[in-house]
Amino acid sequence: MKTYHWMATLAAGVLSLSPVAGAQQLLDNGSFETGDTTGWTVQVTENGAAVVYDEDDPLVTGIPPAIAPSIDPPPDGEFAFYFAQTGPARSVIYQDVTIPDNAVSADLTGLVFIENAADDFITPDNLDFPSVDNPNQQMRIDIMDPSAPLFGVGEGVLLNVYRTQIGDPSRSPYFGISGNLAPFAGQTVRIRVAEVNTESYLRIAIDDFQLNVEVEEEPPPQPSAHSIPALSGPMMVLLVLLLAGIGSGLMRRK
Repeated sequence: MKTYHWMATLAAGVLSLSPVAGAQQLLDNGSFETGDTTGWTVQVTENGAAVVYDEDDPLVTGIPPAIAPSIDPPPDGEFAFYFAQTGPARSVIYQDVTIPDNAVSADLTGLVFIENAADDFITPDNLDFPSVDNPNQQMRIDIMDPSAPLFGVGEGVLLNVYRTQIGDPSRSPYFGISGNLAPFAGQTVRIRVAEVNTESYLRIAIDDFQLNVEVEEEPPPQPSAHSIPALSGPMMVLLVLLLAGIGSGLMRRK
């Protein structure tokens, strides 16, 4: 009986010394269920509007009646965020987030709706506005260095998650976007959604933005005369089964 107890104790010790993965969702108010833009920073020019809309009562949240019928219902919960315009405009919504330095995965996901009233998208490598000589009709989702210019598209863009392209459909119901942010573990990054429309309306809505991170947490050290190295999952399971089998055999002999 003492031998079996010793085997079980050792197996428990091996389990306690293995790294533990924990899951976190880092974005604040990614589905806008507060009914406002809490957690986000928004900037719009004249002729631009940034609103959180509710399918059941869009006028309360500020969407003009002529525009509201074209918006798809929020796909997640009661609310979604929306850029609207009454003329040429430039708009941005962003959130800064720090990815833990022990993150083993960091996956950005979200849902995007696009309706372009212009003949096509126009996508120069800038978000300049206004400029008579620079027609611009596009939206982008970027992972940014927070110290970079807010509307920059140069070195400050760490990762382009999505951008409209010439020839894209004029209307795209809510669709999914994703980006791998694990390479930025230990850094603070900016998640930026920006649009410029110099030709006609460019209606953009977003919802259900999440940054799901898994971190590897080292357990506290166990008091022991000799340290036991951490084992990978399969090796740990094999060792526990082996020890349990040895203990069971010894019990039968007694």
